[in-house]
Amino acid sequence: MDEIKFTEVFDVWPLPAILADNRTGRIIKANQTASQLGLSAGALSDIVEHESAVKSLLSAGMTPANHQANIVTGSSVQVASTVVRRVCISGQDMQLIVITSMKEPGQDKTDILATLCETFAGDQKNALRSFLQASAMDVGAFSAAVYEKRKERYII
Repeated sequence: MDEIKFTEVFDVWPLPAILADNRTGRIIKANQTASQLGLSAGALSDIVEHESAVKSLLSAGMTPANHQANIVTGSSVQVASTVVRRVCISGQDMQLIVITSMKEPGQDKTDILATLCETFAGDQKNALRSFLQASAMDVGAFSAAVYEKRKERYII
């Protein structure tokens, strides 16, 4: 592909996109959207949390492949879904990495259950909170768990 034609398209993509050297993992070029996220300089290992994820991104072939990686942007870690494809521009082999979505890592299910139980029974004794948490975990859903005590009804 011609570098000039590629650059015209690459620079205006609305999604964050990075070109990285296949051999070294250095970021060669980032579009404006990626630059705004702070993903424009250094090496992939500087922005991707795990070395195995870097290797996975750099090993993609000529067929587009979906990958997930933890990306460090500023001081926070984001889970990024990417589409990666090897490209050859003006004779140089590179990986084109397009980030299709980024979100904060989700909480563990038990953390979510504990948080919800705390919300509903935060002012009560620990026994009530423990009961609600155990009930919710046993039932598997909050919508059906009901607990009544001294004219107080907790519907989760």
